[in-house]
Amino acid sequence: MARIFTLNCPFQDKALTALVSIKHCGYNLLCIVRYMNEDVDHIIPGGKLMFDLTGEIVYSTNTRSDLAEELICRTTHAISEHLS
Repeated sequence: MARIFTLNCPFQDKALTALVSIKHCGYNLLCIVRYMNEDVDHIIPGGKLMFDLTGEIVYSTNTRSDLAEELICRTTHAISEHLS
């Protein structure tokens, strides 16, 4: 069963809104994040990101930039805080 929630994530002096779905994938958790802010499209094309909580990217078209890494780090941190 998936857990779905919205999340506000601070990034570059803004609060980004994301829809987060978390599913169990074996012994790990798979996070599917859909950013609601169009400002993110130049960082994460399409605004959709999939990763596990170890930080490994499962799906995204282009996340090889410093901004993308910072956004993923802040998102992962916000998800971890939400779950604790």
